[in-house]
Amino acid sequence: MTIVLSMFIYFATFLSSILIYRYSLACKKKTNKRVFLFIAVCIPCITAALRTSGADLKTYFEYYDIIKEINFKSGREPLWVIVNWLSPTKHWMLFFTSMIFLCFSMGSIEYFVKKSKSMAWSIVLLVFYSTFLNIMRQMIAVAIITYFFKYLFKKKYLAYFVGIAIAACFHRSSAIMAVTPVILFFAKRLRHYDVLIFILAVLMPLLTPFIFKALELLNFYTKYVHNISFNFQPQFILCMLPPTFLYYITGGRKKHSAIVNNLFYIYLVSFPIQTFGFMAQYVDRMTYNFYFTVCLFVPMIVDEIGDVALRRKTALFMDSWFLIYYIGVFAVVGTATVYPYIDYNKRKLFYGR
Repeated sequence: MTIVLSMFIYFATFLSSILIYRYSLACKKKTNKRVFLFIAVCIPCITAALRTSGADLKTYFEYYDIIKEINFKSGREPLWVIVNWLSPTKHWMLFFTSMIFLCFSMGSIEYFVKKSKSMAWSIVLLVFYSTFLNIMRQMIAVAIITYFFKYLFKKKYLAYFVGIAIAACFHRSSAIMAVTPVILFFAKRLRHYDVLIFILAVLMPLLTPFIFKALELLNFYTKYVHNISFNFQPQFILCMLPPTFLYYITGGRKKHSAIVNNLFYIYLVSFPIQTFGFMAQYVDRMTYNFYFTVCLFVPMIVDEIGDVALRRKTALFMDSWFLIYYIGVFAVVGTATVYPYIDYNKRKLFYGR
């Protein structure tokens, strides 16, 4: 299957899902709204279920076979085991896992974003959907924790930690989000919190050997302690800097709502983690725990722009930027290996035909 045909499949998926979601927002009857909302979520789930692309797809299918044979003795996280065990086929496993990720993502959008909901949904599809196809367990956990931020911001910490526990039942890395209340505590009290974060991001590659030494002494993350290699990824700059600039040129912490500021404070942590990942294998994946908030605070900032013409131009620019990012990073460069949509070699490997 060619790249162009694969791009058509993905773009048809994204466009139809976004348009149906926009239509659901216009529905006055709650029943109609829920039906179309469900359809909008189902479309990308079906696309995800029928694919044979993704670097880790073979691994997930191997997990599926193991779980079907030995159930909870597979060593995987319990909720991931349950989803696989309940799925009658591998295709259904891909569908159900996509549904979980997208439903929690949609739930966060419905709660946090008041007006530019379809823009938020387009960011989920353009920026995070392809990544999800490659690291499904972790992205499900990320979406769950993001949904539970609504309890964190209300200082309902018990409910928030319950969310972390649920997320950890899909991917253990979610435990790192237990530090989020501490991050917000200092972010609100340090006048130059963002400056300190940016300085830390610059210094992080230099600090990597010392951090690894400390982790080795603590016997934590030892699998990657001796695997230090330069791993700079330019998409980090392309994807993270425009939302950052948008936040500052529209007024920064003095102009934006408390929720936007909280989401941005969390988002900033992705910078030092990403630069730490320049020297440490797979560490950059932890960035998604914090970076996922971009699908919420960007449309919320757009909503806060008073001038209608400026608001529309800003929305158009950000949508265009994320579209260019998607084409460049996923279609052209091949990040996450979701192109081509159907890999006939893998199809024969997985399905025997």
